[in-house]
Amino acid sequence: MKILVCIKQVADLESRFVVPAGATWFDEADLSFRINEYDEYAIEEAVRLKESLPESELVVLTLGPPRAAEALKKALAMGADRAIHLNDPKAQDRDSFSVAQAIAGAVKDQGFDLIFTGMQSQDRGSGQVGLLLSELLGINGVSCVVGFAKTEGGIQVERELDGGLRAEVALGLPALVTCQLGLNQPRYPTLPNIMKAKKKPLETIELGPQTAPRVKAQGLSLPPKRGAAEFIEGDNATKVAKLVAILKEKKLVG
Repeated sequence: MKILVCIKQVADLESRFVVPAGATWFDEADLSFRINEYDEYAIEEAVRLKESLPESELVVLTLGPPRAAEALKKALAMGADRAIHLNDPKAQDRDSFSVAQAIAGAVKDQGFDLIFTGMQSQDRGSGQVGLLLSELLGINGVSCVVGFAKTEGGIQVERELDGGLRAEVALGLPALVTCQLGLNQPRYPTLPNIMKAKKKPLETIELGPQTAPRVKAQGLSLPPKRGAAEFIEGDNATKVAKLVAILKEKKLVG
């Protein structure tokens, strides 16, 4: 079996973000970066599947600027066999369709039986790339997967739905699944595996000029700062009365 995991390197959410005036993307100069959290679940599930099918091949792919190669190295240390870097210094200017189109063009002839992606990225949050990719490749696709099992004829997955509901879905191969938080517990790479990863193949493919995006950002800004918290003193009855008065004053209750 040939398995592919598509990942993305994103800015660490603990970083201090700066958005220049008039910009459509944040300043990356002083940020630290990591693998998108949803994608870590995708890597872990793919590695577990590979461990149960020793003859399988596990490939990890990312589309991003040169720094994104670091994300691939961690994925290799987690258990992937080889990596593909679709290098694009202007990757942040791509919309979801452009990203999916570039990935589809790179992997369509490689015969992958199963593709894992994260449900969404932590920077864009569109949740579109995975299912767009399945459509472009002409294969089965299912999103928001929180349970996964390989079956004799394909895969059996559990999807998370709105309102806390879940649904069981059976798919034939080839197929693509997008992984939701909580699917598993991603592993930390061990030192021996980090050393082994340095000898694993990492192929870089330079992407050409982008076509005009179908969706274009018009602007980007940080949310307004919240005011300081207000503490209410007194016994319970006093606190309730003061809280109701504040809510009415702010017209949050009738």
